[in-house]
Amino acid sequence: MSVSIVWQQRSGGLDEVWALNAGCRRTYLFTLASPGDLELVERWAEQADSLAEFLEMMHLEELIDLDTLRHLLSELSPLYRVWAKLRAFCQEAGDIGEYPAQRLVVGSAEVSPSETAIRLPEQEVTEALAAWMRFEAGEDQALNAPSLGVVVAELGCLAGERFGLPWPSAMHFGDWLTGVITGWPITHGNEEELWRLEGIAAQAAAGAAQHLGPACYKPEVWEAYRPVIAAVVRALRQSG
Repeated sequence: MSVSIVWQQRSGGLDEVWALNAGCRRTYLFTLASPGDLELVERWAEQADSLAEFLEMMHLEELIDLDTLRHLLSELSPLYRVWAKLRAFCQEAGDIGEYPAQRLVVGSAEVSPSETAIRLPEQEVTEALAAWMRFEAGEDQALNAPSLGVVVAELGCLAGERFGLPWPSAMHFGDWLTGVITGWPITHGNEEELWRLEGIAAQAAAGAAQHLGPACYKPEVWEAYRPVIAAVVRALRQSG
């Protein structure tokens, strides 16, 4: 895979790097401090699997600072950091892959880029990100924000799809994951199935039907439940 970028020269000979979205729309990213970095930027653009990965490599190569990286990710892939945490959390069950930028649309436009795109209200995403930033700063209870529950449910469902689960099972996975992380009981009339999944997880984590509680109140859940995601996914595959 690769990231589409274009160059634009500023007065003074400095090169601007722009992302080319949907083949035509340009988004300004950053300006090169040295023309000698042009080849490095093009190489990473060819190797990166996503724009978010490309930007992270630009930061690691010290071509953009951390504030610029965070700003660009929040503008271009606002839920990237949440997805990255879920990706690490689910890693032992398999890799859910890069941030699903083509499936998630933030805003209220009437027409989605594709029939399979999931649209999230901008206000809800803004509130969820504010809560996530508080969590990253050490405030675990910030995970209990209602807006974050809605967002994690959608991301969890997409993660379930990445595991190859059919839609109903992916939805169950997203609902269960939301409860584990945020404590919010996001359900679609599947409470019995969610209790079954939580029983499987608790048994695998503690060797007994002992529920630890959500990560917003029990931060040890992030490590205790990491190995048992596979058991939950396996149970959903068998029942799906």
